[in-house]
Amino acid sequence: MAIECPRCEKVFVAPDYEGQSPSTVRREQESPVPPRRAEPEPETPSRLPGSLTCPGCAARLERTAAMEPGVSVQCPRCERVFVAPDEQGQAPVSFTDRPGEAPAPRRALPVGEESRPRRRSENFTHHWKADLGEWFAIAGRSWTRIMGPTAGYLFLAGMLLLIVVVALVLGVLAAVGGLGGPPREETLLLLQAIQNFVGMPLFRLLALYLFSGVLGVALRELRGRSWDFGSFFMGFNHLSSLGTWWLIQELLWFVVTAPLMVIAFLLPIMGPGGARPEEMLGLLGFAYLWYAVFGIINGYCYLRWSFALCLILDQKMGATQAMRTSWAMTKDHMLILFATFLIMGIIFMAGYIACCVGLLFAFSYVSLINSAMYLEALYPRQSSTMYED
Repeated sequence: MAIECPRCEKVFVAPDYEGQSPSTVRREQESPVPPRRAEPEPETPSRLPGSLTCPGCAARLERTAAMEPGVSVQCPRCERVFVAPDEQGQAPVSFTDRPGEAPAPRRALPVGEESRPRRRSENFTHHWKADLGEWFAIAGRSWTRIMGPTAGYLFLAGMLLLIVVVALVLGVLAAVGGLGGPPREETLLLLQAIQNFVGMPLFRLLALYLFSGVLGVALRELRGRSWDFGSFFMGFNHLSSLGTWWLIQELLWFVVTAPLMVIAFLLPIMGPGGARPEEMLGLLGFAYLWYAVFGIINGYCYLRWSFALCLILDQKMGATQAMRTSWAMTKDHMLILFATFLIMGIIFMAGYIACCVGLLFAFSYVSLINSAMYLEALYPRQSSTMYED
């Protein structure tokens, strides 16, 4: 007998005394309803005990089996990439910028990854832990792999710069010889001005394009990316950004040295009786005071912009964006930056004292230190006190 439920209005057949009933009768359809197929439950990633805390936005992320210690994880909230720590909260040093990959000693990039989009300046933070000993240790482990090729490239680049210098000197001599007779004093001053304001700045621009490739190779080595001898010329792939960086540095240096250059230019013109000794002492005192004050300001700016070249080569930023980002990343780290660059300068001086041959090997080591410092600031390791204000 068919019975209609007063609540849901479903029609069903009353069972017998033994509890057995035929198929359910529907109001609109007399045939029994075919059984529904059981839908497979969606696979969920296996959860591991504990959670991760994003160092950028403090969001708590459930740890899955894919988040092994040392694997880079991307926060879904702020898109920050950080390294998953182990059970003790310590994360191994990993400079990979791709989420879901464990650090590898050497690995080649897939085709097209070099053209990844730029990261916005606000995604970078100054909350990173300075560890000078760790930076030197990282540089020491990778030094032997790039030392030989870097020395060969620097020798080749030095020969190229030497050819440029010789060409400039021969051009000056040809200009002087073409005047006929001994050159006049005004002509020598003009040639000196051309050398100081045209020749030397262009020489430094070419040196920037050539030597920035060593820093780019050091970054590739610490990231575990493939590189070859042609990678040393990567500075010429950033002509506009590096050119803008060079122009800003030249303008700052001109502001620092302008009084001294003006005095050096005017002294031959004034002659022995052009200025009294007390006037010259006053001019020189003002020039050196200007040089000291603005030299300190320039040095401070250089430290705050110490990551700008790395950001241009690694993140493909423009010069002004890289300078703003570096300024933000180096906040509250001036002392450690000053100490690091002081030690790097001492290493350079040691290479210079060794008949300049040591520079061929010191340059690669210093570039690795700079790269390790930059990458630590770019992907700071997680710590319980590292991000406390």
